[in-house]
Amino acid sequence: MPATFTASGVPKLDHVVVVMEENKFYEDVIGSSQAPYINSLAKQGASFSDFHGVVHPSQGNYVALFSGSTHGIKDDDCPHDYSSDNLGNQLLTHGKTFVGYSEDLPSDGSKDCGDDGDSGYARKHNGWVDFKNVPASSNLRMSRFPSDYSKLPDVSFVTPNLTDDMHDGTVREGDDWLRKNLDGYVQWAKTHNSALVLTWDEDDSDDDVNHIPTLVVGAHVKQGYKGKSRGDLYSLLRTLEDMHGLPALGEAASRQPLTDLWDDGGSTPPGSSDDLALNRPTKTSSTESTSYSGAKAVDGDPATRWASKEGSDPQWIQVDLGADTDINRVKLTWEDAYAKAYTVQTSKDGSSWSTVYSTTSGDGGTDDLTVSGKGRYVRLNGTKRGTSYGYSLYGFEVYGKAGSATTPPVESGADLTDPAKKEIAMELVSSAENSSLDWKAQYTYIEDIDDGRGYTGGIVGFCSGTGDMLDLVEHYTDLKPDNALAKYLPALRKVNGSDSHSGLGSAFVSAWHTAAKDAVFRQAQDDERDRVYFDPAVQQAKADGLQALGQFAYYDAIVMHGPGDDATSFGGIRATALRHAKPPSQGGDETAYLNAFLDARVAAMKTEEAHSDTSRVDTEQRVFLKAGNLRLNPPLKWKVYGDPYEIDG
Repeated sequence: MPATFTASGVPKLDHVVVVMEENKFYEDVIGSSQAPYINSLAKQGASFSDFHGVVHPSQGNYVALFSGSTHGIKDDDCPHDYSSDNLGNQLLTHGKTFVGYSEDLPSDGSKDCGDDGDSGYARKHNGWVDFKNVPASSNLRMSRFPSDYSKLPDVSFVTPNLTDDMHDGTVREGDDWLRKNLDGYVQWAKTHNSALVLTWDEDDSDDDVNHIPTLVVGAHVKQGYKGKSRGDLYSLLRTLEDMHGLPALGEAASRQPLTDLWDDGGSTPPGSSDDLALNRPTKTSSTESTSYSGAKAVDGDPATRWASKEGSDPQWIQVDLGADTDINRVKLTWEDAYAKAYTVQTSKDGSSWSTVYSTTSGDGGTDDLTVSGKGRYVRLNGTKRGTSYGYSLYGFEVYGKAGSATTPPVESGADLTDPAKKEIAMELVSSAENSSLDWKAQYTYIEDIDDGRGYTGGIVGFCSGTGDMLDLVEHYTDLKPDNALAKYLPALRKVNGSDSHSGLGSAFVSAWHTAAKDAVFRQAQDDERDRVYFDPAVQQAKADGLQALGQFAYYDAIVMHGPGDDATSFGGIRATALRHAKPPSQGGDETAYLNAFLDARVAAMKTEEAHSDTSRVDTEQRVFLKAGNLRLNPPLKWKVYGDPYEIDG
């Protein structure tokens, strides 16, 4: 099967099993006669001679590999409990699967600390159990590791007991355990688009070198490859996240993924490793509802899908690659509503079509098709349904040698979670908050604008006096304890609820500018923007039946007024609007309801001198509303504080 690679050069594997061993120097294992099986794995796959743990003692390394941060752990105490994001939660919330398997775990889901030297299980070697957002169903005994390897999760972590992980036992004992328990999987993985990662938590010293063995063996791994570039456990986390299209967490954001070890065996033609259809504009013959738009088949998310209307043939979906492209592969991932008969077609102009594949015996699942064609547009045309429903695709992927694609236009019906629409929302807010469309330049912004809220800073105006700046710095410190802003947490807690600068001042402003150069801090700002403002606003707007413009109106309001329920907060503004008009979810007219919401918003703004200029509503949002642009489709022209702005189509 051809390897499918991400843009960063990491293959999209079906299963990865990560095993972490304990407390051994690189030379204790690699080349040692006490580790014959492990050294055979190095010959079968790839090994790294300059790989490192990130901290001493053990526990911080397990947490770091799983979350991108040691969370300040400098001990092996138990328990530690965190609510921050991590690899397991990322996978599960993106429609993927994760399970950690621990040998001698007292029971499935157990949070027991274990008893070193007694049960053989130690929670300090089980990083996932420290995170409250990883469910108990993802914390299983090693005896639950499936013998049918196709039933493994997308990513698994395996922790042997204290003898078998070489902590209390010998290298030979650990080597024997790996051979007996995992060689079956290793040999299966080579031919089933899967891999084993074998690494160690730390070496057997207290110094900063922390030189550990690390190996990868399985499908698409260069046999006998010896990596010499420096890497560490954060590099490994970054690789797993890139493999599954997940944002890099914490310190992983500053690492490069491991790429040189992978080999597609020459099966993937040059220029074909990227999905050329990813986030490109689509058209469809129909959709079952707005929740199943064509964009959902090309967004790279295995949990979202396009669905046509039910009970009707033919139906089609097409993607615009942006330029004439030599196409050699199309991958279709069907939902239960699959096509019994369909064609794949290409076109240079979107009007005249050439068939590059056809079948009358489709059976659903995944169709990974080798084709030969050329065109800017690729269409899947279903002519006979396999069920009584319609047609539905989780994934519509296209591979080949790309031309010079144009910037993808925004799909007209997409909501604000569409990446291009979200970018528009960020630019609109930035025009009002920062008098610029370059919202990404605002990570470094901080000043007191004399609105009674202390310092205002960052991409959505986090304020020292309203709690969200404190939440941001706490989140940043959770991701990266040793940061430039951490020492100001006591002062931020003290000034919360006031406009005071006590304990902050110019030194704090300088530290903010320093932090803004850190990718982890920028990620923390994105996280808090989405958690506190963007996600709640969009979710509430969708529940009220509002399209992209209404979703943006909610978002802009919650950024300025906060998410509370008093009369001048977002909840109070919405409550006022509901007293005057019904939203679409209650059978009301969308335009009438949005006018009522904007009226309530303006009234709330006029209660504060700092926000008495209501042009971000009057000459921005009402302009779009009066034009009937409920989907917030570009081109867009508006003014804020008298300054003109424009987003081209």
